[in-house]
Amino acid sequence: MRRDGLRPLLAVAAALFGLLLLVAAHLPMQHQLLPAWAAAALVAGALLWIALAIAFPPPGEDSGSLAAPAGGPRIVPLALCVVLAPLAWIHSAGGTYRAAGVAAWIGAVACWLAAWIPPRARPAAAAASTRWESRRQLWTVVALTAIFAAGAWFLFYRLAATPANPTSDHAEKLLDVLDLVHGERPIFFVRNTGREPFQFYWTFALIEVFGLPLRYLTLKVGTAIIGLTALPALYLLGREMGGVPLGLSVAALAAFAKWPVSLARQGLRYTLAVLPTAVVLWALFRYVRRGDRASVLWTGVVIGLGLHGYISFRAVPLLVPLALAFALADRRRRGRRIAVLGDGLLIAATSARTALPASRPGSARSPAGWLPGSRPEPARRRRPLRPGGNPGDSSGPSWL
Repeated sequence: MRRDGLRPLLAVAAALFGLLLLVAAHLPMQHQLLPAWAAAALVAGALLWIALAIAFPPPGEDSGSLAAPAGGPRIVPLALCVVLAPLAWIHSAGGTYRAAGVAAWIGAVACWLAAWIPPRARPAAAAASTRWESRRQLWTVVALTAIFAAGAWFLFYRLAATPANPTSDHAEKLLDVLDLVHGERPIFFVRNTGREPFQFYWTFALIEVFGLPLRYLTLKVGTAIIGLTALPALYLLGREMGGVPLGLSVAALAAFAKWPVSLARQGLRYTLAVLPTAVVLWALFRYVRRGDRASVLWTGVVIGLGLHGYISFRAVPLLVPLALAFALADRRRRGRRIAVLGDGLLIAATSARTALPASRPGSARSPAGWLPGSRPEPARRRRPLRPGGNPGDSSGPSWL
């Protein structure tokens, strides 16, 4: 069998040779060097792979049909959202979460989603699954369970001992959690140049619900749990991009790879960007393929929640226009391109509703302080701290 004059076996050999050229070029680059031979190997290897990609294009995929147009919103829940959203805004004054504001915020988001979720279509008569399909689904569940268990082992094994020593960042975080223990409810935390609120409320919830101590280990437990919950999200992203095998591969790599595991065990906020980014990318890929309203709402909600987590997530909303551009270029959307622009506006509006309290300007404890030129007001005077405290003791946190 031939394709463009090349035998498949010869193509595999050429691909391996191109890979060797790229690896050889990489060796001196590790020492910030690029001699002439390495530059030539780099160019030759890249050109060889490009030629093989052109000569052996992947088989075309049938993306299937787009979802039916979802229609307009429901009037009653939309009207309730219009009433509740201003209340959430008003009761977030001063950059503080209040019971009335949080209730109005959650109610506004729930009503907004209820207004835009399309009615469930009658399920089509599904063909009976074959024995092979049932067995494949079973093995997928088994593989996911094994990956999840392996990820839990890598994330939690000897977590109290590794990493061993907290840094000044961890001390600042424990002080912020201590503020919550003392009854403060800030939306934005001004210590250490300012931080988004999720990790501190998440750690505070672990302390209140499970009785964990206010210690460095509790910070690590919190971020390790977030790292573990990122594995199913990464599986969904990989499955959407390349099927079940790719999804399992992505989740497995994230379960034991040094970079995601070490970051999730540190008790810092890095991993708070991984989980929402994976979900947003999954929803965007799903939207490009299906054009369904659910993917639009998933994107908006998770963007709004992700903005409460870690600063690097602020780059993720820039992916939305890119995904919409791919959707506009899709031939299946002829006659529906205006709807794509409407979906983009719906993503923006949904994310704005979800991030409503955190987007209120006028307070040093609000992400309005993220904007250039903003100057946060001085932090209030804190209670004196003493080593060896516990969550119920105002004497301060125990650091280790």
